[in-house]
Amino acid sequence: SAPPPSTPPAVVHFDDLEGRPSLGPKNAPVTLVEFSDFQCPFCKKVTPALEQITKNFSGKVRRVWRHYPLSFHQDAARMAEASECAHEQGKFWEYHDQLFETQAGPHDNAVLTGLAEKAGLNKKKFESCLTSGKYKEAVQKETAKGEQSGVRGTPAVFINGKLVSGAKPYEEFEKIVKAELAKT
Repeated sequence: SAPPPSTPPAVVHFDDLEGRPSLGPKNAPVTLVEFSDFQCPFCKKVTPALEQITKNFSGKVRRVWRHYPLSFHQDAARMAEASECAHEQGKFWEYHDQLFETQAGPHDNAVLTGLAEKAGLNKKKFESCLTSGKYKEAVQKETAKGEQSGVRGTPAVFINGKLVSGAKPYEEFEKIVKAELAKT
């Protein structure tokens, strides 16, 4: 008997990206949605490739961050909440970089606040935001959205809705982005 036909990867459409931390124009022909965890070594490893894609395809790619803190990374959810407090002050990506640089931890309130200061955030506003727990539910909702979209681990990157799972090399992302751009 003939082998079953190969099925293309399912395409997931994200209609709820408003307000999420992003780089690149909202109307870019390629949207890269990244589900990530600040304590995941593979997420840190893939970051330079994603930064390079955003740079090399400037104006053509929009990179959007979504939280997917893994349960076995004890500080990941708290780090995600802290990054939302940074996003509130317009410094998500600066704080994102600080979190990845100090990935090994620990990440108690004092450390998270110190990183916020280093990223140029208002310390009092940041501390107030972090201790309030105001983003705890939002981070949980992000994780649930990832699960509904087929995310099973991190990093999980959707390029125009097609899932690329794991810390792939730059060339793999570039190939997919070029193929997507060729369609437009």
